[in-house]
Amino acid sequence: KGTEDAADAVDHEHHEAEDDEHEAEGSHAADEITHLQTHRCSAKALSMAWNEKTSTALLGLTNNLMESVRITAAESQEGPAIHLEATPTLELAGHRTGVRALAVAQDDSMFMSLSSESVKIWSASTGRCVRTMPSGYGLCGFFIAGNEHVLIGTKEGKLELYNIQLGELSQSVEAHSGAVYGLAQRPDQKGCVSCSADRTLRFFDFEFTKGSSSSVKLLEQTERSTELPDELLAVAYSPNSKYINVALLNHTVVVLFEDSLKFYLSLYGHRLPVMTLDVSDDSQLIASGSADKNVRLWSTQFGNCLRSLKAHNESVMQVRFLPGTRYLATAGRDHMLKLWDCDSYEVISTLAGHATEILAMALSQDAAFIITAGNDKQIRMWKRTQEQLFLSEERAKELEDQFEQEVEREDLQATAAPRPSRRTVESVRTTERLMEVLDEAKAAEEQLEADGVDPQSIAEVGQGARHPCARAIAYINTLNSNNIYEVLLALPFSHAVLLLKVILRFFEAVSALQGGEGAQARSKALSAAATLQTPCQAALIAAYVHHSELASSNCRPVLLRLKQEMQKLLQAEKDRIGLTMAGLSHLQCLMKRSGMRAVSADEMRKGVSEMFVKLLLPCLLFTRILPIISIETLPKLAWLALANLVYVSTGLLIGSLSALLCRVHSHSLRRIMTATPAIGHANTIPFMLVGLIVSKDPAFEADHGTAQGYVALYMIMHSITLWGVGMNVFTKEKEEDSADALPPSIPSGSSSGLPLPVALGRQTSAATAPTAESPAPSVAGRAEGTEGTEAPGRLSKLKAWIPSWLNRPMGTAMVTAILGFIPGIKALFVSGPLRPVFGAMNSLGTAGPSIVLLSVGALFTADGLPRPSLVGYAPLCALVVGRLIILPACCIALWMTLRHHLSFFPSDPAFMLVMCLECCTPTAYQLVTVCILQGIRSQELTTGLFYQNLTAIVVMTAWTTFIVYYVI
Repeated sequence: KGTEDAADAVDHEHHEAEDDEHEAEGSHAADEITHLQTHRCSAKALSMAWNEKTSTALLGLTNNLMESVRITAAESQEGPAIHLEATPTLELAGHRTGVRALAVAQDDSMFMSLSSESVKIWSASTGRCVRTMPSGYGLCGFFIAGNEHVLIGTKEGKLELYNIQLGELSQSVEAHSGAVYGLAQRPDQKGCVSCSADRTLRFFDFEFTKGSSSSVKLLEQTERSTELPDELLAVAYSPNSKYINVALLNHTVVVLFEDSLKFYLSLYGHRLPVMTLDVSDDSQLIASGSADKNVRLWSTQFGNCLRSLKAHNESVMQVRFLPGTRYLATAGRDHMLKLWDCDSYEVISTLAGHATEILAMALSQDAAFIITAGNDKQIRMWKRTQEQLFLSEERAKELEDQFEQEVEREDLQATAAPRPSRRTVESVRTTERLMEVLDEAKAAEEQLEADGVDPQSIAEVGQGARHPCARAIAYINTLNSNNIYEVLLALPFSHAVLLLKVILRFFEAVSALQGGEGAQARSKALSAAATLQTPCQAALIAAYVHHSELASSNCRPVLLRLKQEMQKLLQAEKDRIGLTMAGLSHLQCLMKRSGMRAVSADEMRKGVSEMFVKLLLPCLLFTRILPIISIETLPKLAWLALANLVYVSTGLLIGSLSALLCRVHSHSLRRIMTATPAIGHANTIPFMLVGLIVSKDPAFEADHGTAQGYVALYMIMHSITLWGVGMNVFTKEKEEDSADALPPSIPSGSSSGLPLPVALGRQTSAATAPTAESPAPSVAGRAEGTEGTEAPGRLSKLKAWIPSWLNRPMGTAMVTAILGFIPGIKALFVSGPLRPVFGAMNSLGTAGPSIVLLSVGALFTADGLPRPSLVGYAPLCALVVGRLIILPACCIALWMTLRHHLSFFPSDPAFMLVMCLECCTPTAYQLVTVCILQGIRSQELTTGLFYQNLTAIVVMTAWTTFIVYYVI
């Protein structure tokens, strides 16, 4: 009921707001809001609370004050007016500014805090302020014996003596011409020493009198004044009254004899000025804290550095030894207080609590509590407990805190806080290239408009990847998550607006594709939707970086359209993924209900291989060769054919020598070693690698589409080599292995009932064994007749005239190459009525390489990780070295020689890059498909290719670097 009432109230307020909006139609904000009066606070206001009943505003200020202002209505002839009435101000007991120094009384009953405006005395037991005395800008101080007076050193160079009981200044001495940074009381508590920015040490005695209101007087020992070579930042007595230790601005610590003030030691090691120092109770250790974030421990006997501790992430401001121990407390600008064991040099505990840097620290006489303060105007007291402390638990707690801070830091990236980034040369170059691409896209669109073409969407222009927007999106997709923020952070505002417009047009084009009909339109829409992630990320980062400029400019319509298109596309992707998951779940349920028979792994792999060779591979070859083949590409196709022949012949020679040197006795393994370096060049790796290099390196004039076209041309020769020569080589190998497998008493082709291996790894029964009357089934992958014999007729006679090497992939490649030279037939498939058929074949062919990799992955899953002993270490090394090192070295040297001596050699650097990379890539896994299809030696070949591809990660990186920098 409460929820319904709240909903009714919201609806009522909504209707009232709509009525008021209709009544005020045509009015402006400037007509409704009028400035009446201004109230000025004594300091900056941080927060405000409003009381409607009393019409009072309560303001929280930065100087620990709270002001109350009452607002009342007043009548005026000029119009409505108000009257501001200041009510009593609430003043907190704390300091108005940051606390610069702290000191604890001799009996631990009180402690003192200094700031720029006052000296405050606090009760250590209750934590209340018991006395506030206006003073100069206090930087250091301490309690004088008796705890009735305090002495402070000020930024103006004065020493001020205050009487705590009277709460007034007793004596002020112009001690220095610069700021007094340090005061140290003598161990006998009868005098002190001061150090200042004027490079001098001055000594003072305390004169105690009785029966007077001023019971302590400060007397200077002028004859002992000493000048040092640089500004003095801190001073400390040794507890044995033997030495005076002084920290200097020149990164050193000087140790002087207390009685004669002669030089004793100079401690070097810090890289930045020493901010603070302290001496242990046994006078054996000196601890110094510096702005270089380190704490150094020194020996007073020889002045050697015992250990340097990486204490804090920022400057170390205070170091203090716990009385009677060798434990050290340090405080720094990283808001942390740490306790250290100076014997084991390990951190004991880390205490966090301050919001800003810690500037002051003081310890009680028995180390029962530690007091810290800083610029956050907070004074924190840390009390020692009786609980035992285990270092292992502290380390585990620190790791957990560090992990939580990292998680919080990742969450804060989504807020308005600026994200830290590192500007590198690579990010600057990428930003400049992105600006060039955006400028080129803008100029190309203006040219299209001048030519009368409406460039509203990529699909309408009909230029595909050549459209300027598509080219810019393609370059944006080359950015990754490691550099996209740094690249867009350096992008100027004008180009950021241009980037948002380009992304908007791309989103509109993708939406138009999704609205199309037909398989080709759906295929294009799915391909475009797969590239949405990086453009969406780039749009969000650009809007985040240039938020203030976009808010003040006229880009609001672009941002609103971009928001709508992005939401629509991402929602469509979400729906598509959900539909796919639901379909797969339904299919799984149907399979469970119907109790489908499990298919063996061998049958599955063979079935997948047959589907790839008979259906997917012909579709892949047809759709890749037909759009590229033409009269213009014949010269480069000839060079690529020559390159393929060179690679095959050189690989056969290297493989034969490797098999001979390794003394391989197995006939099948010898065939694999001979054929593997020669055939089956990987074509998926060059597609990605060439596109990446050409798009990143400005030395290449061609775009990545042209370079990938060269790879596609080479794939024609690759396919002929792999599926023509490869299948026939391994077929002959199978025939010979089958003949070798027969017993010597039974000749090949005998009419005995022993089964013989046939095509696709099947076996014939005793009734269907090949005899002299019934010829053996073909092993080239053709269809088999019923009961092991082919049906007589014209089809069998026609197949008898077809050569054994002309299988289905070879025939598809040859027929497609012939059709590509006929413009009418080529246009009929690419852009004519048969375009949907061409698109369907393209989709099937694109899925082919993925299915082959899945088949290889199934082989790994079934057989486990390949073992080198399956092939042998010597043959395995020969396969890797021959294919990845010897063959590329010979072929690259050949192409470099031809380029320097032949004038008609192609001059395109991208073409040279493709030719060189093709000989460096490892053998393709499609060769395993041939073995699976023929049912022979798949495990041995898979083992060799597995370790060859692992080695190719390093070797191919080296060859690519050599080709780009020395060959191209």
